[in-house]
Amino acid sequence: MCYNKEKEKRFDNKGVEYMRKHYMTLCFRGNTEVTHIVHNGRIEVTYEQAVNGGFHTLVVDINGNVISNDGFNDSEVDFFRRFTVQNAPAIIMESRGEI
Repeated sequence: MCYNKEKEKRFDNKGVEYMRKHYMTLCFRGNTEVTHIVHNGRIEVTYEQAVNGGFHTLVVDINGNVISNDGFNDSEVDFFRRFTVQNAPAIIMESRGEI
């Protein structure tokens, strides 16, 4: 795993600022970027992997429930869902600024 603590500043459609936090890069999974954000009171975890001509993107909640999937196959989705649940305590702590 490759670790990186970058943050990306964004604004929602009402102009409210929010921050997507970089959790890590999964080098052993095609350099998939893992980020998280608190959105509408819940933590969403996003997985993005560069592919020819674009990205595969998966968004799951902190419990591993799929919110959206664009390009990942069932096996990959299953891995990322389990990864999210297993890493939930650390992601929650990081989203609160505790680590």
